[in-house]
Amino acid sequence: MNAVVPFIPQLGDQELREPYIGMDFQSLDTGFKFYLDYAHRNDFSVPKNQISRSRKDKSIIGQEFVCSKEGFRSKKVLISNEMRLERGTK
Repeated sequence: MNAVVPFIPQLGDQELREPYIGMDFQSLDTGFKFYLDYAHRNDFSVPKNQISRSRKDKSIIGQEFVCSKEGFRSKKVLISNEMRLERGTK
């Protein structure tokens, strides 16, 4: 019987320094600490974004961490603000 066991990185592992899609961690805090360490080495911060909760008992089943350098405000928002200014001057 061959069971597939996911690799669970430890914070002390020097070989694993780059995050990849599909990584498994023992806890949410362990995953956040791993990504925070990666962010520190690459000069960005890690805001916490969306939280996924169980519909059954509302427990946290996932959370999205993002890069502080992930992008800029969309042009759509800037255009709507400009339109409001134009309407107010008439």
